Amino acid sequence: MPRYGSAQGSLPDVLPAPQTTIVVLSPVQGPDSDALPAVLDSGAYKTCLPKSSILKLGAGIDWTVSKPCRGFSGPAQPMPCCRVSLRFPSCGRVFKDIEVIARDSDRAYALIGRDILNQYRVVLDGPAEEWSHDQSPGPNSPSGTA
Repeated sequence: MPRYGSAQGSLPDVLPAPQTTIVVLSPVQGPDSDALPAVLDSGAYKTCLPKSSILKLGAGIDWTVSKPCRGFSGPAQPMPCCRVSLRFPSCGRVFKDIEVIARDSDRAYALIGRDILNQYRVVLDGPAEEWSHDQSPGPNSPSGTA
């Protein structure tokens, strides 16, 4: 089982959370982003990526959509959304053409939200600071491929 905080040396030590690594893929032919640290965030409805990681993909990203998003400490604000694909190297899974929220932030990590997490049985073992998930997707998992 992966340990909390074990995958991302670049995240602050004050963020003990279940973490993994992802690669952002363009929805059209194009370059991939570099490996990106990601925190599993069961409080986030949608997956959020740093805008800087999405911009590395180049052309083919449609920035015309925005959606109201609310953080835990403020009112809803319109945030840009786009469609990308995400690859999880740890399990080989790719989620194709999913809508993500692009956030301007100095934090260079992604938040994996319930749009992805709800497709698996995810176990967060806080006292042991470990997490795990079933490798096979659930019955409501139309977008991911093995």
